[in-house]
Amino acid sequence: MRNPLPLILGLCCAAHAAPVPLFDGKTLDGWEVPESEKKWWKVEDGKIVGGSMEEKVPKNTFLSLPKSYADFDFRFQVKMTKKEGFANSGIQVRSIRKPDDHMSGYQVDAGIGYWGTIWDEHRRNKKIAVPIDEAALKAVIKDWDWNEYRILCEGPRIRTWINGVLAIDFTETDPAIPLDGLIGFQAHSGGKFLVEFKDITIEEMEAKPAFQGAPEPDRQPIEGAKPRTPQEQQAAFHLPPGFEIELVAAEDPTVPAGKFISVYFDQRGRMWTHTALEYPVDANENASVADALYASKAKDKILIYNRDAVFGKPLPADGLKPDHVFADGLAIPLGILPWGDGSKCYAQHGRDIVLLTDTDGDHVSDKREVILEGFGVQDSHLFPHQFTRAPGGWIWMAQGAFNYSKVKRPQDPPESAIQFDQTRMARFRPDGGEFEITSNGPCNIWGLAMDRNGETFIQEANDFGYGVMPFHEYGNYPGCSNGQWKSYAPEFPGTFVKQRFGGTGLSGLALTDAEGAYPAPYGNLMLVANPITGRLNTVTMQRDQPSPDHYLTDWQFDKIADFLTCDDPWFRPVALTLGPDGCVYIVDWYNKIISHNEVPRAHPDRDKLRGRIWRIKHKEQKKFEVPDFTKLDDAALEKLLKSPSLAQTHIAAQTLADRKVTAKDLTHVPALMTHTPDLARLGTSAASPDKNVRRETARALTEAQAFSPILVRLRKDPDKNVRREAITSIGYWLGKTKDKNPLFLALLDHELTPLDSPTGPSTRKGTILVREAYDREFERYVVRLLLERHPAELGAFLATDAREAAARRKLTVRCARPAAARKPRHSSPRLSEN
Repeated sequence: MRNPLPLILGLCCAAHAAPVPLFDGKTLDGWEVPESEKKWWKVEDGKIVGGSMEEKVPKNTFLSLPKSYADFDFRFQVKMTKKEGFANSGIQVRSIRKPDDHMSGYQVDAGIGYWGTIWDEHRRNKKIAVPIDEAALKAVIKDWDWNEYRILCEGPRIRTWINGVLAIDFTETDPAIPLDGLIGFQAHSGGKFLVEFKDITIEEMEAKPAFQGAPEPDRQPIEGAKPRTPQEQQAAFHLPPGFEIELVAAEDPTVPAGKFISVYFDQRGRMWTHTALEYPVDANENASVADALYASKAKDKILIYNRDAVFGKPLPADGLKPDHVFADGLAIPLGILPWGDGSKCYAQHGRDIVLLTDTDGDHVSDKREVILEGFGVQDSHLFPHQFTRAPGGWIWMAQGAFNYSKVKRPQDPPESAIQFDQTRMARFRPDGGEFEITSNGPCNIWGLAMDRNGETFIQEANDFGYGVMPFHEYGNYPGCSNGQWKSYAPEFPGTFVKQRFGGTGLSGLALTDAEGAYPAPYGNLMLVANPITGRLNTVTMQRDQPSPDHYLTDWQFDKIADFLTCDDPWFRPVALTLGPDGCVYIVDWYNKIISHNEVPRAHPDRDKLRGRIWRIKHKEQKKFEVPDFTKLDDAALEKLLKSPSLAQTHIAAQTLADRKVTAKDLTHVPALMTHTPDLARLGTSAASPDKNVRRETARALTEAQAFSPILVRLRKDPDKNVRREAITSIGYWLGKTKDKNPLFLALLDHELTPLDSPTGPSTRKGTILVREAYDREFERYVVRLLLERHPAELGAFLATDAREAAARRKLTVRCARPAAARKPRHSSPRLSEN
């Protein structure tokens, strides 16, 4: 037979054509097999039959279709019948015929001991994917009877199901492997057996452009490697086809500038960054030296680059010079947050969070106020950081594993200080009020990204199984702060149980725009800064996939090929920001030493000057025009709430919130992030068919003038995320409302019986509750946590009515399962009883 040439990707594909049969049930018309192998293939009783019960197949034989397929949904039934010897078959997809008549490409195995496995036949000659859950698959497979197979190929991703159970979820990371080819059936050599196929159909799908990762770098060992100029380093980067990298800013001894930490954009469209030229100085090693540094006029600065310089014209080859030094004399301000139009900026400095203000409009701060004090300075790479402006008028922040704080406002008495130790997230108001710890763990959060639906994702630095994970207020992420957990706290399930990123310093997240910026296969990807390996890792994100045996939360994250690599081993990406132009900005620490504890603090190999900021764009990208948001009228800002630019959506919502302007159209989440609408309008959005809108409505109800019964209704919403937000919002109102009894009832009036399954592996040890069982346990945990904050009122509530008290008490006890390991801490006596 002829050897078909590879076809162009997607040439034969139609957009979701209806399933069509590939076998007429009578003949092998449309199928091809070498002349010498025809004796091994026939049609009997409406089935394709391969092999023989009379003699052994001398070599692997393949029956194939002549047409090339790219993206498709292929379904069939297969049955094995064995007489003696080895009985095995396989299904070739995206394959070719070789001159010796073998087929080369992906082979999805069929046969006892091999069901579901993918072998790379006559190409890499190795097993490339094994079943996700052997036990679950074994429970449904009928070794010597008919089994229903489904093979779904979409871009680089191949998934298979056997009898409805997900067997394989494999993503190809080698850009050299073709994503189209022939389909064929195999009868393996070595035994007397038959393999039968029937009910064979295929649904062709439109082949989408495939993601292609960056080539592997020629990365020399760090020992002996010398620093390169920015221009030399720029030539060492590798990106997917069509992408390029630009130098935005670089070290400048005349300012001085360098050792940049992160990048922000204000409402004028200006870019902000800050330096850590004084890093590292740790009080746990020498407290007096640290305190002296924070009291001195040190070398670090907060810098501003004007909008026109960053977006309005081509960047100079040697990068931009800062237009303004907003603040100087600082020492390692690890966290900053430009506020509003950029006349104010929050900054962590030593033991304080300060508000720096430009009162005379010269772009230089001339007023300094301490907003919060008492932060630990034991470890200078773990100071308060990841400052984020969150909906509802909150500022979020994270602290690292080895710092210990007692946080309060300067005007508050010492006894009001809140113990804030180790890795935890917290939030506070712009004036420093209402400081609250909002989660525990994991081990250092150096990445945070929020999508346009208001869902937030954080990152665990040490690659313990949480390279990207959803952030939920009051969540408990295992790692360095387990001692801070309540005894009844459920463990958040791992999101990368079977994948790892490499290194112990994952340091940044950026979610690319879904459309309008990078080409389609590069949109809506989470990029992960990995300074240890000198790469930007890539993660795909999908919601509510039908794969409970593999994915332990409702989010499915998959690590695919890297987005950026670099030959220069000094490249150290430590922060990522999605810009309002649709480009990703990389903060490059540029250092031979990256680990905080790798060498002594004063080691001569620690670079104290260099640092670069890079920008990734596509050659065909038309970057979003970045306006001065402060000069736009309200209607223009509201229009931007639906912009394809995620960054512009958030800036527009914040600008409207500062103006105290409510969006007119509340049918989407960003509109609910503006100024809080009245309760009547929130009642309408609470009934939205969009669960994200209902969830954000529950959040927005904390800003209303009074507690609304709408929250009671949302407490019983069918969507778990809506319920979770309603619970936390009711808990917020508990602290604001005198008569708490209706709120106690609202928290308890729901199904709170624990679920015992599903379970999955812990990232630490043993088995934990996952998916719906975890979700139920987390809901019970948060209810109990919020009730325990008001022990006196709760005790009175439980004793108010003799007849109802028993029912209320029963509900209260059910709301959390006491831990077997130790007695609950800080609990109401009633809650502690069984």
